[in-house]
Amino acid sequence: HYDLRLELDGVMLSWAVTKGPSANPKTKRLAVRTEDHPIAYNDFEGVIPEKSYGAGPVMIWDRGEWAIVGDDPRTAIDEGHLKFTLTGTRMHGRWALVRLKPEGARENWLLVKDRDEFAEPNDSLADRYARSITTNRTFPEIIRGAPDKKSATASKPPSFVQPMLCQTAKRPPPGDGWQFEMKYDGYRMQLAIGEGAIALRTRTGLDWSDRFADVVNSARVLSNVAAFHDTVIDGEAIVFDRNGIADFSSLVTAIGKGGAGVSFIAFDVLRLKGRDLTDKPLSDRRAALENLLALLPPQATAIKLAPAVWTEPEKLMSDIAEAGGEGIIAKRLSSSYQSRRSGSWLKIKTVWRIDAVIVGYAPSPAGRKFASLLVALPSPNAKSSTDAGQLRYAGCVGSGFDAKTERAVFDMLEPLTRAKPAPGVSELEAAPRGAKWVKPELTAAIAYGGMSADKRLRAARFLGLREDLEFVPSAKSRSALSAGKRSKIEQPAIPARPTADARPIVITHPDRIVFPKVNLNKAALADYYQRAAKLMLPHLQNRPVSLLRAPDGIDQETFFQRHPMPAMRRGIERVALPGGERKDYLAITASDGLATAVQFGAIELHGWGATIPNLDFPDRMIFDLDPDDGVPFKSVKAGAVLIRDILENAGLKSYPLVSGGKGIHVVVPLSATQPWSVIETFTSKLAQILARTHPDQFVAIATKSRRKGKIYIDWLRNKRSATAILPYSVRARDSASIAMPVAWQSLSRIKRPDQFTVANVKLPSSDPWVGFFTTEQKIAASALKVLERFA
Repeated sequence: HYDLRLELDGVMLSWAVTKGPSANPKTKRLAVRTEDHPIAYNDFEGVIPEKSYGAGPVMIWDRGEWAIVGDDPRTAIDEGHLKFTLTGTRMHGRWALVRLKPEGARENWLLVKDRDEFAEPNDSLADRYARSITTNRTFPEIIRGAPDKKSATASKPPSFVQPMLCQTAKRPPPGDGWQFEMKYDGYRMQLAIGEGAIALRTRTGLDWSDRFADVVNSARVLSNVAAFHDTVIDGEAIVFDRNGIADFSSLVTAIGKGGAGVSFIAFDVLRLKGRDLTDKPLSDRRAALENLLALLPPQATAIKLAPAVWTEPEKLMSDIAEAGGEGIIAKRLSSSYQSRRSGSWLKIKTVWRIDAVIVGYAPSPAGRKFASLLVALPSPNAKSSTDAGQLRYAGCVGSGFDAKTERAVFDMLEPLTRAKPAPGVSELEAAPRGAKWVKPELTAAIAYGGMSADKRLRAARFLGLREDLEFVPSAKSRSALSAGKRSKIEQPAIPARPTADARPIVITHPDRIVFPKVNLNKAALADYYQRAAKLMLPHLQNRPVSLLRAPDGIDQETFFQRHPMPAMRRGIERVALPGGERKDYLAITASDGLATAVQFGAIELHGWGATIPNLDFPDRMIFDLDPDDGVPFKSVKAGAVLIRDILENAGLKSYPLVSGGKGIHVVVPLSATQPWSVIETFTSKLAQILARTHPDQFVAIATKSRRKGKIYIDWLRNKRSATAILPYSVRARDSASIAMPVAWQSLSRIKRPDQFTVANVKLPSSDPWVGFFTTEQKIAASALKVLERFA
């Protein structure tokens, strides 16, 4: 028989698989649970003497990595349904162990292959391989005690290992026991080296060996050196600037030219000469990596060891900040390598401070004094620190204000208002439309997370007015900026977005049944929206919406409404659109606006992708994954994760929304600094690339006949005045399902896209999209080139 062994909690969980594994999803193999085995058994191959437990010849038939599909393997085992992914030499993809009803003393399970790209139409997997994965011996040779032969895997690179990822921290961890490295702005890569063969893989396992010529040429040198055979090294592909800082835009340019000038910075070794090191502490792996790279031949110029320090992380952060770097990575020296996001690895970003001149503000339609401040910095040709005629626009500052501060700043700005921008301020074409301009006489202290490629402040937060400065920043601040130096500060707390108090709204006909199949009435719908108001209002703030109404219930007539009726007053705002368009679009500004919508028969709330007054500059983009009826939901989830990973490679963070219908929306927060044309080009390009590279899974055209058995990537949500379902909105479906935002780590546990309903939902105390409203990001000029890498 075959033993399936999965390492967990320091032992090998074991199942005896009677006929060997089958990669055919239609075949279910009996797997009898046996006692747990010691980890030391993993390396044994030979003959166990008679009358001993497990007597007979033992072969290591396959080995690799396993990862739970879900969150907790212990709970899954207790419940009798363990789903997992294997990355072995012979067994790949998703599998499941399903426990059967008790039968005497035996604990019987079934081993089943999932339907994925590694599924096979027959049961030949076990029969195809008759030799050991480690010694290449057959059973007769093992019984005879024949010596080890050349490894069967030596002619190809070892398998991919799911990477270990970082959690975010505000400051370096205290105490000893940590290793600190620079945080690199590049592509996370994994270098696998076999005898005469190499593979350079992305963090999702894609082979990009053809895109990094210099790294591959160096790696091929290593594939001819015995010390590097059957080895996997974790690292980052980067291009250094003249200050020794990774420059992502230069990296993208280099990839477009075949990868010349790219370096591979090695920071971990996961497998060394066929020996798995992932269970070893980082201190051991680091020593092994240093010893290994000390053997680098002189021709392997593109492969380098990542510098590391073990003390004074604050000094390291300071040095990196002065050079313009992103921050540091802290790694616990005692930690094993875990193929998941772990608190044993932390990323700590530098937060910089600078003084900026206020040149205007964006009005707020929601009753606030202003939505954001518009600031400027000295242009490169400014002659002095008091040269008010030499400023360049540097972006918006929309956070860091409480109500008191906001009033105080506005009171100082109001007397400085002018009809046109101050002369000598350049690059104002990038400022939001409808801005109010002021004389450049106030200077603000700003915290920010870095500079974008077009020299705009990222994640800018207001710290206070500099009453000691006038007209422009101080000479010290200006010179620090020109030298690329920033001073660190503690990141201030971000005040919560204001929400209005609910006021009573009379719901007429509260007993009217809106959802007949679940007997849910109008009063229950109104009650849900009041409970969800705190979570919904940040998504509604200043955003034009369209309502899907069903005044007589969802079984009767339904229709969209985007202009408010005269009687729609409480909590409803009439929106004046720029450019002479109709002035009676609607926005919901408070929780009683939700009650007003329900009173008028509204079920669904669909929002624009931009907010007032910047309707030409979207603050989010959406990929709507709309599957054909025959597509399983697990395939939709896999498609969403794929899009997430592509977006991450393009430098964009995203969040999943289970639509309440058939699919998933992948939502990307934006800084509202780019026009719709940029967003439309990017989203359409990504959809087309996926449809071209995965034609059996995706389609980018809405034609029904082309969507059979596939997922339609609806990128058309990303047009001006187009709308998409908003988070926490009820859907006009029989079950009264809800469009529910979830965290990526929770998505695997979702069974159906409509599993959250008004009747069963337990609303979270806070939005699971942590950081959504504070994520300042835009599509880099190089991002379209990044997408081409997936073509």
